[in-house]
Amino acid sequence: MNAPTRLVIADDHPIVRAGLRTLLSSQDDLTVVGEACDGLEAVALWQETTPDIGLFDLRMPTLDGIEALRRIRAHSPQAAVIILTAMARDADIDRAVAAGARACLRKDAGTSEILACVRSVRSGAPWAWGTVNGRSSKRSAQEPLTPRESEVLEGIARGWSNRRVAEALGIGDGTVKTHLKRVYDKLYARNRTEAVVIARGKGLIG
Repeated sequence: MNAPTRLVIADDHPIVRAGLRTLLSSQDDLTVVGEACDGLEAVALWQETTPDIGLFDLRMPTLDGIEALRRIRAHSPQAAVIILTAMARDADIDRAVAAGARACLRKDAGTSEILACVRSVRSGAPWAWGTVNGRSSKRSAQEPLTPRESEVLEGIARGWSNRRVAEALGIGDGTVKTHLKRVYDKLYARNRTEAVVIARGKGLIG
């Protein structure tokens, strides 16, 4: 039998932490190895416990979940973190994707959805909100991205603007927009955030 997946939870609300701990620890294949009440504690806890997956609240005192993830990935580039948020705002999702979050979950997600997300992240399978998965699954054979399209998308995944991507690749802003439009078409994505989420889930970018 495989060892249980080791998890850490970071949230400034004790009741939320307790609820997640109870849910996750009730599963034979999951175990909670630590809890933090803010982002700084989350970074220290990750270094101490080296877990498989973290569940971080987006909004925490001292350091939010996304900035905590950035600091962790600076030392552990493959760190897998699920961002929890009470409100799924596009700007927050953009920040989470750029920081390298493996998934985003609303705090009002059901038990089955939370467990499915954790196990999906553990297995390396793509996890995105239903509208993203629904569109991407319509295409049975994905048209591959060209090397240049992948480079453009890698830049977007780092949180770069179109102009910065253009400067880094030595191409024009308009060319970046053209490449992005082709990427959206190939991945069935509506915007840069969805494109990055889908591409990461399919292993097309890091």
